[in-house]
Amino acid sequence: MMADPDVDKVEEQPVTITYLTGDGKQRRYTPDALVTFRPDRFTGRAAVPLLCEIKYRDEYRARFLELKERLQAARQYARERGWRFRVMTDREIRTARFANLRFLGGFRDRTPEESQAQSVLGTLRVSGEATPAALLASLAPDPWKQAELLPAIWWLVAHGRIHTDLSQPLSMSSKISAHDEFNI
Repeated sequence: MMADPDVDKVEEQPVTITYLTGDGKQRRYTPDALVTFRPDRFTGRAAVPLLCEIKYRDEYRARFLELKERLQAARQYARERGWRFRVMTDREIRTARFANLRFLGGFRDRTPEESQAQSVLGTLRVSGEATPAALLASLAPDPWKQAELLPAIWWLVAHGRIHTDLSQPLSMSSKISAHDEFNI
């Protein structure tokens, strides 16, 4: 699963939609994914679920007329349920954000020791803004200890407790800041 802090779940091939073509034939179509979102911490409201079809841009352009009826059926199906429907192409997916979320996904379920997470957040709150490299250097002079703490930083980013610009490639020189109920 991706590590976008706003995403609750991504369900692959979640539904099969039955629809009639313009010439009266019954067809079936299964969209690629349904994305559901977590409620906002402040408002308690979650974004509307997103039903997605994923295509290579060139294929989408070349086959648009062939795909049009099934995509319209998916849009109608989503609308009836209060969802959105969107076709996403490789150009939208193969971005720095996508690469970052994929990277952070590897840390999402690797919960650090509470003391490590608190140490990282506490030090980051004091500094206001840092880079992972500078934060680690301020936490521990020993490179082995820094290596132990690094997964805690990425876990905190994956869970939205540390903020960074996910539209830029993540690195040890990315700007990060505490992003939690105490420091927004």
